[in-house]
Amino acid sequence: MSEPLIRRINREQMCWRAVDVEQLIEQDHVARTIWDLVGGLDLEGFCAGIGCSEEAGGRRTGAIIDYKIFLKETNSSPQDWDVALAVEYKNHAAMDGLTAKGEAVRDKIMGGKQQAQQVAEKRQEIREIVSSELLQEIMLK
Repeated sequence: MSEPLIRRINREQMCWRAVDVEQLIEQDHVARTIWDLVGGLDLEGFCAGIGCSEEAGGRRTGAIIDYKIFLKETNSSPQDWDVALAVEYKNHAAMDGLTAKGEAVRDKIMGGKQQAQQVAEKRQEIREIVSSELLQEIMLK
């Protein structure tokens, strides 16, 4: 009789890869309860505070590829982050002059710096910015 195939999570892997998570654990595994809970969270209020739409933001110009929200399921300390907002840019050149471009979009969407500042202050009441990072995805062929 052969040994069962065990797929362990490699927490030190340095790349993203497509994985069918449904195949990683059994149908009756307790983690599926957590998946159902997280999948059922109402993030409408959270997303409403982001204040950007596909039409008004950088997607229309092609500089921004996608917006993403990551929910972190593990913490290494009480100060660790739990939700990450990410903006995927076409390339590093798309970030040239980003401040000026962002201010133009901000003014169009929100009506100016003062209105944007008021929204930012309201956001600070419901979240804490832990860090801001620039990451590069590396795709292995």
